[in-house]
Amino acid sequence: MSGTSHEPASRLPVQRASGSDGFDEETDVVIVGSGAAGWTAAITAVTRDAEVLMLEKADAIGGTTRKSGAWFWIPNNRFLREAGIDDRREDALRYMCRLARPELYDADAAAESFGLPREDFALLEAFYDHASAAVDELEQAGALKLFHPAELPDYYAQLPENRTPAGRVLMPLGANGEDPGEGEDFIGQLSSRGAELGVDVRCGHRVCALVLNDADEVVGVVADGPAGKVRVRARRAVVFASGGFAQNPEMRRAFLGGPVFGSCSVPSNTGDFIPMASAVGAPLYGMSYPWLGPVPLERGLRNAPDNWLMFEPAGDSMIMVNRYGRRFVDEKIQYNEITQTMWTWDPSRAEYPNLCPVMIWDQECQDRWQGTMWGNPIAPAGDDDGHVLHGDTLEELAAAVRVRLHELRGETGGYRLDDGFDEALKGSVARFNEHAAAGQDPDFDRGSAPISVFFQAALGEARPGNEASPLIHPLSGSGPYHATILAPATLDTKGGPRTNDKAQVLDASGSPIPGLYGAGNCVASVSGKAYFAGGATIGPAMAFGYLAALSAVAEPVRELTTEAVA
Repeated sequence: MSGTSHEPASRLPVQRASGSDGFDEETDVVIVGSGAAGWTAAITAVTRDAEVLMLEKADAIGGTTRKSGAWFWIPNNRFLREAGIDDRREDALRYMCRLARPELYDADAAAESFGLPREDFALLEAFYDHASAAVDELEQAGALKLFHPAELPDYYAQLPENRTPAGRVLMPLGANGEDPGEGEDFIGQLSSRGAELGVDVRCGHRVCALVLNDADEVVGVVADGPAGKVRVRARRAVVFASGGFAQNPEMRRAFLGGPVFGSCSVPSNTGDFIPMASAVGAPLYGMSYPWLGPVPLERGLRNAPDNWLMFEPAGDSMIMVNRYGRRFVDEKIQYNEITQTMWTWDPSRAEYPNLCPVMIWDQECQDRWQGTMWGNPIAPAGDDDGHVLHGDTLEELAAAVRVRLHELRGETGGYRLDDGFDEALKGSVARFNEHAAAGQDPDFDRGSAPISVFFQAALGEARPGNEASPLIHPLSGSGPYHATILAPATLDTKGGPRTNDKAQVLDASGSPIPGLYGAGNCVASVSGKAYFAGGATIGPAMAFGYLAALSAVAEPVRELTTEAVA
C-alpha cells in the first residue's frame, strides 16, 4: 500500500480514513469521469435511488466520448430483435473470441470458452448479456434517443464466425430527430437527463487518491478541485470511468507495444487511475495495445485538442508505401489494423520499415475525394493542408517527402526514405495500376471487406464507370501528385487493472478490491488487441458502466476507521 512512500500525504495515491470528520462531503457512489461509461453508471445508479457524485477532471463534461462519432457496438440490440434477426449468444461470443484472443481461439472447443481462459470468456459473456440491457434502460429512462444504421457492417463482417455481419452498431439520434448524431448529442442527452435525475457533477476535480478504511476497503477519494483538495466519502463504492493514458507520453513509452505520434483523446486522458490501482494491489493488463489509428504525421505531432485520426483513407487512385517504396497493406482496411502494420519490426535491419508510410494520390483523386470527414487528409482548397506535399512527377514528390522527413527527423527516430525508394515507387505504382485496371488487387485484396466498401461509399460516390470496383483505380500517368506522411496514433489506450463480470477491480489473487469498480478505457479491455466493429470502444464501456452501477448500489454502507492509521 502507501506506507512505504515518503511523499507528502496529500500526494499519496492511497490515504486512510480517520473518521467521518475527515471528509468534506459524502455520497453513495462516486463516479470518476463523465464519458460514456461514467454517464451510463451514473444514470443506472441514480434511477435505483442512489445518491451519485460525478467528478470530472476537465473543465467540461464528456471526455473523449464527446468528440467522438458516438457509435456504440451492441450485439443483440432491440433493433435486431424487432427485425427478427437472431444474434445468437454463441455466435456473437465465437466472433469476439476469434478476434480478442486469436492465439488461443479454438473453433472446435466447447462453446463454454472456445479455448479462452475462463476469466477472459466471462467478460465477453457479461458484455453480450448486458450491453443491450444497458442501452434499453437508458432509452427507457429518457436518457438516450437511438438511431440504427441497419446496413453498417462489423469490421470483420466477412469472417465465417460472424453470423450477424451488420446491424450491431447504434448511434445517438441527432438534434433534428431524424439523422444520426455524434458525441455532442450523445453526451448532451445523457447529461441532460442525468441532471434532471439529480446526478451531482463537479468539473475541474482531478481525483488523485483513493481513501481506504482499516479493512482495506475503498471508502472514498481525494480530488484536487478549484478550491483545493476535497475528500469525498463513498458510502457504497467508487466507480472509475476516467479514460486511458493516451495523453501521457511517459506511460506511452513505458507500456505501448510500439511508438505513437499523438492521439485524438482529450488532453485529460493521462492515466490517473493507473498509480491508484497499482497502489491497492491491482496488477495491470492489456497495456501494450491501444485503440490505434493512423494520422498525418504533422497533425499527430501537433496533437491539438481537436485532433482527428484518419479513420478511412479516401479515394480510389491512391496507395500507401513504406520507406522502401513498396505497398505493405490493404489501404482500405480498418484503421486499427492498418496501424498495427506500422509497428512491424524488421529484425535483420533493426527498424520499423512501415512506421511513417507515405500515402500518395493523383489530381483526380484530389478533386473527387477532398474533404474533412473522418480525418480525411485530402484537404479541400483553403483548408489546413500543411501536411500535404506536392510534385509534378513521382520523383519530385519523393524529393518533397525526403525534405519533410529530414525536417522532422528528431521526432521520428531519423525515419527516412531508402535510396532505392524512387525506382521502387514507380514499380509499385505500375503494378497497382495494372491490377486496378482490371478491378483487382491480388497483393492485398483491397476492396473485399464490407466495411471498406461502406466507408468509401460514405465518403463519396464511386467514380463514374468504376462502380464495379469503387475502391481501386489506376493512378494517373502524369502529375501533379500529392502525398502525406502518416504515423501511428491512438484513439485512446485500453489497458489497466483487470475487472470481473461485475466490473469490480481485482487484486493480484483475482479477488475483488472492496468498493472499487472500473469501466471503459481506464481498465483492461475485453477486446484484447482487437477492434470488433465501429463502437467497440463505447459499447463495452456502457455495458460495464451499467454492471458497475448495478453492483455498486447493492453494496453495504462501508464503515469508516474510527482512529487514524499511520
